[in-house]
Amino acid sequence: MFYSEDVEIIRELIHNKSIDLYDLHLKYRLSPAQVSRSVKNLLNEGVVEIEGETISMTDLGREWVIKNRHALFLDENRKYWKIEKEGSRFMGDDIHNFEYTLEILRLLEEDEE
Repeated sequence: MFYSEDVEIIRELIHNKSIDLYDLHLKYRLSPAQVSRSVKNLLNEGVVEIEGETISMTDLGREWVIKNRHALFLDENRKYWKIEKEGSRFMGDDIHNFEYTLEILRLLEEDEE
């Protein structure tokens, strides 16, 4: 199981060669404890390396991300944005499934470019 901050850090590393730890804190509003815990775990796995105040992904880390991509990015237990109790007035059609939501986000990103 991965924490949401782990996933955000990994996503950021996929898009950038290195990341300043303080920038992670600011961009994602992560506490120092969250950043520290995630970075320590990723260091222990050999996914990242640290130099000064920046981290970067290792070659082993790229392979690790590919191997763990389903656990990182496709949590089957949480397909929906919000899980409602049985009988809730918001059940069914009002909840978009995970794949549909990803497609919407992808389109929004393309529009921003």
